Amino acid sequence: MKNVFSILLALLYLGTTNGFALQVHYCMDKISGLSLGDTEQKDCGKCGMKKGGEACCKDELKFVKLNETHKLQVDNYQLQPPVIDITTIHVLLAVVPVVESKTIRVHSHAPPDDSPVSRNIRYCVFRI
Repeated sequence: MKNVFSILLALLYLGTTNGFALQVHYCMDKISGLSLGDTEQKDCGKCGMKKGGEACCKDELKFVKLNETHKLQVDNYQLQPPVIDITTIHVLLAVVPVVESKTIRVHSHAPPDDSPVSRNIRYCVFRI
C-alpha cells in the first residue's frame, strides 16, 4: 500500500512540475467537460451545436504548471574568505647544555679465567 501511495504521489508531483494541458469545454457558460490535451471537435457533445464564433459552446485550453515555486533562485552571493587573526607567539626555550659522556674502559691485568673445565668441553669441541 505504501508503494502504491508513493508512486501516485511521485506521479502527481511529476505532473505538476512538468505541467499538463487541460481543455475545458463550456456549454451555455457552464463547464460541461474536462479533458487532458487539446481535442479538436466541430460539434458540442452535450447540445450538438457548432463550436466557435457566437455559438454558446466554447473551448479553453489551460496549461497547468508550477511556475514560481520551483524556479532556481539566482542571488548574487559574495563569499568572503574567512579571516583568521594569527598572532605570533614567541616561545623562549631554555637551552640545556648537553653533557658529553665519556666511555671508560676498564683495563684489567688479572690472569685469564682459569676454570677447572677443560677448553674442549667449554667450547663443545669433541674431536677424537
